[in-house]
Amino acid sequence: MAEQEIAPKKKLGTGAKIAIGCGGITLLGIIIFVIITIAGIAGVAKVADNVDKAQKDREASEQEAFDNPYQIGEEVVVNDVQWIVTEAQNLGSTLKSKYGSFGDNCVANSGTFVKVIVKIKNNSSQMVSVSNLYLYDSQKREFITSSNVFGCIEDDLFILDNINPGIEKTFVAVYEIPDGAESLRLKVGNLDLFTEGHKYVSLGL
Repeated sequence: MAEQEIAPKKKLGTGAKIAIGCGGITLLGIIIFVIITIAGIAGVAKVADNVDKAQKDREASEQEAFDNPYQIGEEVVVNDVQWIVTEAQNLGSTLKSKYGSFGDNCVANSGTFVKVIVKIKNNSSQMVSVSNLYLYDSQKREFITSSNVFGCIEDDLFILDNINPGIEKTFVAVYEIPDGAESLRLKVGNLDLFTEGHKYVSLGL
C-alpha cells in the first residue's frame, strides 16, 4: 500500500496570532476587572458596615448619657471643660419688669419660664466659646434660651461668650418651655464643634 500523504499543517497568519493575543488580553482584562469590582464592592460594604456600627455606638452612648443624667451641684467634666449646674427654678408664666411701672412684664407665649444658673470652667490651654446652652425634656425636645426676658431678669443673661484658659464663668439662662414638659436636662459638652461626646444634668423639674 502506498503511504498516505499527511497534509502539512497551516501556520497561523500574523493577523490571526494578533487577534488571538488581543482576545486573551481582553479576557484577562475582564477577569481582572471582575475581581477588582468584587473586591471593591466588598470593601465598600465593609466600610459601610463600620460607619453604621460607629453611628449606632454613638447613638447608644448618647442615649445612655441622656438616661443617666448628673444632678444639680455635681461636677461634670467633659474633656477639658468643667460644668456645675448650681440652680434651676420654674419662674412661672409671667415675669415682672425689672423697671417697675416703666417697663412691660414678660409673658410666656404658652407654658412657663425656667431659669438655670451654671458655672463653666475652661481647663484647656485654649479659649473656648459658649454659643448656646441647650435644654431637653423627656421627649428629647430641644429648647434654646429665650431672648424675650432681658427686661425682667436682674441677672446678666447668657449671650454668646468666650472663656479663656483657666477661667471660670457663671451663666444665667432662661428658657420658655411648654406646659407638660418634664424631666428637664441641660446638655453639657467640651464646647468643641468638631468633636462629639455630651453629658446631661437633670434640673429636677
